[in-house]
Amino acid sequence: MLPMLEIARRAGASNETLYKWYGNKQGLFKSLVEDNATRITSMIYAVINDVGDDRGLDVLIPVGERRLSVLASERAIALNRAAACDVQIQARLEGPFRRTVAKRYCRPSRTSSSKQP
Repeated sequence: MLPMLEIARRAGASNETLYKWYGNKQGLFKSLVEDNATRITSMIYAVINDVGDDRGLDVLIPVGERRLSVLASERAIALNRAAACDVQIQARLEGPFRRTVAKRYCRPSRTSSSKQP
């Protein structure tokens, strides 16, 4: 899990700027998720506008394909992995799922206990 300082460095911004814009790491995650949702919504409307109103499945198939491309993108996968490794988000996950996610995607924190609840 990247600390905010490293995220700021990679983004070419200061740590203070990220905290000013997002408040904390959860605010950053929320903003990224909202951005993905806006992109998907825009794609849905673009497909509907391209094919017209009366073509049901003809609309849903390209929308599904475009949505899948967003959900399977490297950006979305990285965001989901980062969010899943956040301690506050992990606390909301159910037992076996939380342990599986943590074991598979998250590096142990230097400050956290090696025991998993």
